[in-house]
Amino acid sequence: MSHYMAQKKLAVFDFDQTFVKEDTDSWAMKVRPEVQLKQIEPSACWTEYMQYVFEQVHQAGCTKEEMVEHMVRLVPFPGLGDALEAITRSGAMAIMVSDSNSVFIDAILQKQALRHYFSAIITNPAHCDERGQLQIQRCHAHSCPRCLPHAPNMCKGTLLKDYISANGPFSHVVYSGDGEGDACPSLALGSQDVVFARGGFRLAEALSASAELKATLHVIDFESLGSYLQSYFSV
Repeated sequence: MSHYMAQKKLAVFDFDQTFVKEDTDSWAMKVRPEVQLKQIEPSACWTEYMQYVFEQVHQAGCTKEEMVEHMVRLVPFPGLGDALEAITRSGAMAIMVSDSNSVFIDAILQKQALRHYFSAIITNPAHCDERGQLQIQRCHAHSCPRCLPHAPNMCKGTLLKDYISANGPFSHVVYSGDGEGDACPSLALGSQDVVFARGGFRLAEALSASAELKATLHVIDFESLGSYLQSYFSV
């Protein structure tokens, strides 16, 4: 193993309410406020519910262009562009692991001219069909007991493990997230790794109360996430 490979770091980002301030799915529901959406069933998969949402707004006349224009109004937290530059300059890699979808993430990152910083975007695949309606699929099938109850479409812990196995090793992993789905990958990290959890959100609550966590935890206001990451990757 080369010295470079042994020292390579990996920055992992969630997207909704971590990289951008809002939740992209909730934002998508506002594209046509006049559309009355039914409530999701308690046992339903969120991915299938979003397919229903896309069908309803499409039937109300929402085009692909209108949805994309609506979505790119979302902006990253301050300083994340500079943080990505610092990550790249340090020789580290950056990836996104998100329960949003590929159309939304690509549109926002392209608008912000940040897509090229990411080695991989791991998310629910989506595309617009010939009618202009957004179609979304589950990211993958999994059997993780921690993630199945709330995310049958995605286990971020499994996905991150698979990415590291294929692209590592990495000397340090720096994970930034906010939600319940970010707990599984965070708890799989080692003592050399770091987790930045958004204060006041579920990940911070879950990890602060966990005896399983080995990584160093920083619960912060994500208005400062960019600054923290710049400092970390500039050392």
